Amino acid sequence: MFAVLIGVLVLALLTFIVREGFLGYAPRDLACKTIGRKQQAVIAACADTLFPAGGKITLSGTDAGLVLYFDRQFAELPRDKRMLLSLLIVFVEHAPWIFGPDRGRFTRLSREQREAAMLAMSESPMYFRRLCFLSLRTILCMGYLAHKDVERQIGSGPNLDPFAGRPPLAPNFAPRHAMSA
Repeated sequence: MFAVLIGVLVLALLTFIVREGFLGYAPRDLACKTIGRKQQAVIAACADTLFPAGGKITLSGTDAGLVLYFDRQFAELPRDKRMLLSLLIVFVEHAPWIFGPDRGRFTRLSREQREAAMLAMSESPMYFRRLCFLSLRTILCMGYLAHKDVERQIGSGPNLDPFAGRPPLAPNFAPRHAMSA
C-alpha cells in the first residue's frame, strides 16, 4: 500500500515537472539561431510586459523584434556568459512559483499578473531578484531603443549637425579662453 502511494506521488511529481517545465510553449521561431522555444517565450513575455502595444510608443516588445535582437546578442557572447543569461531566463520564468505574487510560470500568467511579478522583482528586498530584473530590463531596453520605428517615435534620430541654427553664446557664457583674449 505504501509503495503504491509513493509510486503515485512520484508519478504526479514527474507529470507536474514535465507539464510545467517543458509543455505549453509556442513553436520555435526558426529565425532565432541560438535560443530555444522556452527562452523565446520568456523573452517575448518579458518584452511585451515591459513594452506593451498601444502606449505612447505604439510598438510592443515583440513587434520591435526583441526576441531576435536577444538571440543575436546571445550568439555573440562567450559561452560562460551565455550560460549566465540562460540561468537568468530560467529564473525569470520560474520565480513566480517561488516568490509570487501569483503562482505559476511567468509565461502562463496574465498580463496583469506579469506586471505584478515584474514589479515584485524590481522592488524585492532580495538584491539578487532586483539585479535579475535590472539585467533583463537593460538588455530589452537596448534592443527596444535600437529599433528604427521606436527611435522615430521618440524623436531620437541621429543629428549630424546638432549646433546648426543655435544662436551664438551670450558674452557672459562664453568659454574662459575666449574672454581672456
